[in-house]
Amino acid sequence: MTVDEVRAPVPGYLGRVLDAQATAVGTCFQVAPDQGNWLLAGLLRRPDVPARIVRCSAAAALDWLDSRSPRTQTRLVDDLLCALLLRDDLGPEQQARTFDRAMTVSAAHVTARPTSRVLRILLVHPALDAARRALVAGMALRWLDVQGAHLRLVLPLLDTPGLTPQQATAAADHALNRLERDSTDSRAHRLVGRLTHLPDLTDTQRARLRAALPPSWGDCA
Repeated sequence: MTVDEVRAPVPGYLGRVLDAQATAVGTCFQVAPDQGNWLLAGLLRRPDVPARIVRCSAAAALDWLDSRSPRTQTRLVDDLLCALLLRDDLGPEQQARTFDRAMTVSAAHVTARPTSRVLRILLVHPALDAARRALVAGMALRWLDVQGAHLRLVLPLLDTPGLTPQQATAAADHALNRLERDSTDSRAHRLVGRLTHLPDLTDTQRARLRAALPPSWGDCA
């Protein structure tokens, strides 16, 4: 990198890194890419960022994510994916790239605890097509099989449209497992509300639901 390249004009939101003599040696993205990408994640989480900066930041984040092996899962990778998925102002191409990368990384780490953050957002994302949503639901069920019935995935999974009958039954079983473990949890009412409105609970599942409820709840099932 030449001095002229370092001192060339850069967008105002890209900070410069100075050496001990206060000479610019590059932007944070050039000198310490990982640290620069933490800034990108922060920018993408802000609702007040101008559209031009969102597009540039998303492009830089996606280029960095695509340059890494999908088998490399770090907090930074998860933070960038979550920040990108939560933006509703990405262009079609950037959104498609975000979905592709999020699903590839999730599939490579489907049973890792941090993966639930990305899966939770994908399950309820309004722009995700039915075929991809079915794949994400399958990954979420696999995660629950290994990690246990955590509400972080059980609740959005119960709200996911287009589940196959087998997926719906498995999701209800995980919800019942969670309710049987602790029906006094403050979020149990939300879980019961979703379960009681599911049209395809089996007789066995309805019996489990009634048995799991405290007597003070009455006949909610």
